[in-house]
Amino acid sequence: MKIKAGIFSILIVILFGCSKDGLVMNGTITNCPNNSTCSYQYYENADYTNVYKLTSGQNRVFVYKSVDSAMCNALTSMYFKADMGSSSFEITAKQIILAQVASASLICSCCNSVGYINPIGGDIRGTKKNSTAWLINAEIIEGDANGKPIDTVVVNQYFTLSSAPL
Repeated sequence: MKIKAGIFSILIVILFGCSKDGLVMNGTITNCPNNSTCSYQYYENADYTNVYKLTSGQNRVFVYKSVDSAMCNALTSMYFKADMGSSSFEITAKQIILAQVASASLICSCCNSVGYINPIGGDIRGTKKNSTAWLINAEIIEGDANGKPIDTVVVNQYFTLSSAPL
């Protein structure tokens, strides 16, 4: 019995101690939420003025979008940026609060709801996999105007290079 417990303990340490290419994953690659269609893209030499408005710039901008067909095509999106010269990055909770992430939690035409939700914490890590793909591990805590947490968006996914609609 002690041998089984010891083997189990070793497996747990190995599983939770592993990282993939220096990026610690919060679990496995995430799937798109049920009833939704998702996109995971990034743009080079870009910036954003607000959600949905990409502009020319000196950054790499990552965009996650999820459209929920069961809820009037409600759109959840997350935008964040990193330096063009980097091959990996981390955006801390403090940087998220200082608006390196813009997030529109819900835009739902039949719900009469359009709302920008404040990112109030989380962590985003990225590592370049090749010339057209990045592995992104993101957890963004979204809050209301008073800073009360209302949702957490978790994305562990490969983002692909797209031509910026600038």
